[in-house]
Amino acid sequence: MIGTTPAVVLVHDGQQKSISIEKTGFKSASGALSYAAPYNLNFDLEKVAPTTFTRTMEPTWAGIEVRQDMDFEKAWNAIVDLLSRRFDLEVISKDNGYLRTNWLYTWTGTMSEDYRVRVTVKFAPNHSKVEVKSEAHFNTGGGWVLGTDEALIQTLKTDIMGSVGRATR
Repeated sequence: MIGTTPAVVLVHDGQQKSISIEKTGFKSASGALSYAAPYNLNFDLEKVAPTTFTRTMEPTWAGIEVRQDMDFEKAWNAIVDLLSRRFDLEVISKDNGYLRTNWLYTWTGTMSEDYRVRVTVKFAPNHSKVEVKSEAHFNTGGGWVLGTDEALIQTLKTDIMGSVGRATR
């Protein structure tokens, strides 16, 4: 390791050196230097999406059956409470059994302007089932790539199942 950028690398006559640049959250890049007049070697690092991000044009819905002993009012309140602890709620329509959160830029544990997630929940018309999906966007620098966050959907399914769901065989 030579150090952090910018760095000076000395190359003697007849030598060639390989240079690798690494930065967390980016693909590493490499290049070669050979003996010549001093010059700058520049790298454009490509951002890497979180490992939980899956690119998809249409995120899939996960379904959870509501316990028979739980009425819609209790189930609705439990889900609103669960989501409002992590997200700001953007759309709430109890009459339609529909809820969508605002985009969250801190799901990965750190603030990121390049990665965001949101959640949509909808009840079946007879209120016997809750469906949930996560949407995720990753900004490559050239625009937002659409997808889903697998860890978020698994966490939501587990949390919703624990609060309003019933065991199925």
